Amino acid sequence: MLNLFRLGVFLLIAFSLFVPRQAYSAGVVLPGTTELADRGTWSSPALWWLEGDFTSPEGEPFLIGKRGYDYNYLTVDNNYNFTASDDLWVGYTGSQHNRLDIHAGSKVEAKGSVYVGQGNIMYFGRENQLTVSGAGAVLSADDHIRIGYGTSWTSSDNTLSLLDGGIAIVDSNKDGVGELYLGYHWAYGNTWLELRNGALFMYGDKRQEFVDKEILTSIKVWDDASNEFKRVAEYDGTTWVTTEYIDLLGIDYIDSPAVAQDLGFSEDFVGFTVLHDVRPVPVPSAIVLLGAGLGALGVSRRFRPSK
Repeated sequence: MLNLFRLGVFLLIAFSLFVPRQAYSAGVVLPGTTELADRGTWSSPALWWLEGDFTSPEGEPFLIGKRGYDYNYLTVDNNYNFTASDDLWVGYTGSQHNRLDIHAGSKVEAKGSVYVGQGNIMYFGRENQLTVSGAGAVLSADDHIRIGYGTSWTSSDNTLSLLDGGIAIVDSNKDGVGELYLGYHWAYGNTWLELRNGALFMYGDKRQEFVDKEILTSIKVWDDASNEFKRVAEYDGTTWVTTEYIDLLGIDYIDSPAVAQDLGFSEDFVGFTVLHDVRPVPVPSAIVLLGAGLGALGVSRRFRPSK
């Protein structure tokens, strides 16, 4: 009898992992910044998706998960657009295992910054995921994109994945204040930027921020031979070294229409630095993004970090 009871409890927990807790919401994003923040738990994830274009209320950040509520998942697809009127958080301070998935043709724009995971000395903010995947899938931030922000030992394993034509843009309004932040620490763990046929654009010439810099330890590129992501730099004790996969990372500053054409990008990206993996990208010849087109990513005249 006791074994049957234990089996029943196990099945109940297992079933709850796949069922949204708030059935009344039907998984649709509703107005209000707490609709995705106060729902998910380890035993009852909250699954959400858009039913049309959506703009969050002004003056407040939009939170996907906050302390005490984990496992909140938002999907943006069907060519819908999501606009955060302020900052966008995937895993607010102390919230873990949250996801935002942006699929082909859909765009997510933050009028402030985008954060994926944050921890402090009291609360962990780990394993939050933001994925931009497919032709025309776009993430843009007027200001910063910060992955694993906060205290290093409490905010590891947060990830931004740019896949199969998906792109992200830092400082999309070109005011010069935006930054890409990737948390890293030799002992406590890293957060990740993953590139597989994807690209991340940053306004201004940012190449020197990556050449022989430790931030490289938080960048992974796709390796066809092993069929998995590989680090372009890693730790060797308390120091770090680049790996053989550094040659798969392209770091280019698009300073003229000629360079844009050579790289396969629209002239609208002149003035941006781009991080991308050096391999063909299966996207159409032009993707309309905030009035700008993006061509296929090809082998570049890249500014390669030295070994």
